[in-house]
Amino acid sequence: MKLLNKALPLIVLSSVAFGVAKTDSTLLYFAEGNSKNSLTYPGSPVAASKIQNPKASFSPNTYCTDIGSNGKFNKNAFQLTHLKYSFNKDYKKTRPNGSPYIECHYAAEYKVNCGNGLSYKGDFKWGISTVGKSSSKWTDVPLSEYNATTGKFLPKKACRDLNRVPTEEIFKIWNGRKVAFPEKKNGSKKLARPVVFVPGHNSSFIAFGAQPIGKTDPSDANYLNGNVSGYDDGSLPDIIARDQNLDVSAKGINKNGLYFFTAPYEKKNGNLVQVLPQWKNNQSKKSISFALYKYLENVLAKHYGKNWWKSDKNQVDLVAHSQGGLVVREMLRGLRANSKLYPVGNKNAANHIRRVVTVNTPHFGSELADDYKTIQKSYPAVAAFIKEVQDQKNMESKTKQSYYKNQTLLYAKVDKDLKKFFQEGASKNAANMMLQQLNLDRPVLSAIGESLFPTSFLTGMLGAATDVSVRLTGSYVGDFKLQTNYRVMGGLLSKRETKKIDFLKPLRDTLWAWHVDGSHLATHSSFVQALTKEGYPKLPNGKKVQMRPMFSSDMRGIRNYMMNQLAEGSTEFCRGSDVAKSSCFSVTTFINTLLYKSKGLKLSQFEGVQKWLDFYNNLMEEWLGSSDLLVTSYSQQFMDKKKKLGPKYQKEFLQPRTYTISLSQMPNVSPFNFIPHGDVLDYGSVDNSNYNLHLKMIKHEGAPRKGLDLYCALDDSKCNLVKKKIQYKKAAAIGGIVWADVEKVLGGA
Repeated sequence: MKLLNKALPLIVLSSVAFGVAKTDSTLLYFAEGNSKNSLTYPGSPVAASKIQNPKASFSPNTYCTDIGSNGKFNKNAFQLTHLKYSFNKDYKKTRPNGSPYIECHYAAEYKVNCGNGLSYKGDFKWGISTVGKSSSKWTDVPLSEYNATTGKFLPKKACRDLNRVPTEEIFKIWNGRKVAFPEKKNGSKKLARPVVFVPGHNSSFIAFGAQPIGKTDPSDANYLNGNVSGYDDGSLPDIIARDQNLDVSAKGINKNGLYFFTAPYEKKNGNLVQVLPQWKNNQSKKSISFALYKYLENVLAKHYGKNWWKSDKNQVDLVAHSQGGLVVREMLRGLRANSKLYPVGNKNAANHIRRVVTVNTPHFGSELADDYKTIQKSYPAVAAFIKEVQDQKNMESKTKQSYYKNQTLLYAKVDKDLKKFFQEGASKNAANMMLQQLNLDRPVLSAIGESLFPTSFLTGMLGAATDVSVRLTGSYVGDFKLQTNYRVMGGLLSKRETKKIDFLKPLRDTLWAWHVDGSHLATHSSFVQALTKEGYPKLPNGKKVQMRPMFSSDMRGIRNYMMNQLAEGSTEFCRGSDVAKSSCFSVTTFINTLLYKSKGLKLSQFEGVQKWLDFYNNLMEEWLGSSDLLVTSYSQQFMDKKKKLGPKYQKEFLQPRTYTISLSQMPNVSPFNFIPHGDVLDYGSVDNSNYNLHLKMIKHEGAPRKGLDLYCALDDSKCNLVKKKIQYKKAAAIGGIVWADVEKVLGGA
């Protein structure tokens, strides 16, 4: 089951921002490298080329932690290595006193010492830009002029407030940042016992952190055959490869004992799509579960030789994510149900399975794939959400166009005091902007002249206050219709603007497509029901398979993260003087206030908003509190007293585990304190002036990427690797980076 990154905001979005964005071009900017205003908190992943001590011993933590707290670096965590500045004067744009605007740009190079024992090089720029360009002429600042305690240097008169290294911003970028390990030099070994990775619904080996050779396209032979070119740092393949000193050369990486199964595809409506997991005898191209059985035969022959069946010690382990866990169970069910058609004993590849680790598998199905009527009692908020999306889709289908439900989501009224607005220093263009809002012709503005509008005349003409009222109608999940009414000159003049907001449509369409496409994973589907009836999985020889379910739950941290982003993003466009704020009415700010503070604004000011908030709050509490975004923790753990499933009933059933190792390595705050079903969002800034959004998103890595936890689940003796150091052995004949005290449990000759 693949997590649809684009659909996530629809689940967590409980606010909408809108208006016309106005920003001050002289605002301070922060940047890394040459890209301005693209920072995220924490920053985007740091490459291995930035490591300053690649031969040092280090702990296997792919996050930069233990560098300080409360926005401040520890004493030895930050070191400035280079500092420079440049000044520009812009004579084309002058201040009210006639002096030119001055641009100030600063650049710093530094080193951050992370808690994993590795040091990383960084660069940071900041300054004030009025025209969006910087000088190519830079002047170095002697480090002797830099005060490490205050961060200040060269207190020049011009831009003197900027003559300080903003370490608090740099700290936010690095605290919890994803960082690389030193590049692993090639080893020479292959695993003694192979590991097969089984991906989820419409997913691939990329979910486990394996890197493709070419295209991630079902028409590509390497992709279909599961051939890879490398592993992401900290992923299970990477951890195993470092621990066991595996051959990761171009010739050896696809026969070192780590094998990646890819589901078969078929053409449907002109597109290549994955087939379903249900067992079909002797149909590798029509059944994922049967294709997996044939793949196991090939892996055993490839790894142990053509006589692999002669010894029951020639075993294989399986790591299966999401639907992949059901594929394994369906394969075993199909083999047992059709035992007369397939080999028995050691000649049956499935009898060589030693352990199965299921990663966030929906063993009892997922309610998000159910018909809303079947889950109204057990998950009323989820049922209401599915029904809302379904109703919207049905209406769009009937009208063949965007459909706006005649339901008031909120109504609000805002008063702006224009007299105070001008007295506090409105810009020279304020009158021009205000008159343009009244749709006065350009020639009229030119004839009157902007400078001929003293405060007394303007406030006398427009009145002491202008009223703005806003009504938002539509479905809880979009599309929306926004009506804004302006009243000026004491109500003598009015203006109405109507705006259609349909940015949720692609997200809604994606979610609905997944709901329909993944219907076989519903809790009430015949597929899931058949597996539930089968009970605990058994090998073809009748022995119970050894299985360890991995699970995660409580994704409410992502709600907090998204809401904070929305709140910060809306105010980003509304910061500055009242001239900006008067044109930027942001509902996000109000809704966020309601959600987090519940004071300062009375609910009586709003019409309909409480029902809208309740809709999303109920959904988030009910679903995010008990799931990994797609599957409940109950379904992932596969334990049920009535069904007699669990370690108490089957000795082969290993106690389910969550991702304690990964969570222990991260700060216990958003956006780190949750492990989603799959990767969510990505790094980068999202700017949308139409909706007043300025978001700094980061990627939330999903459960199948948590290498240390999965290695521990695969082999109990590896659970203490987090406490060990990875060492660079200079004289080792096989070369590279290996773990200290390597135990030959999964690998070796």
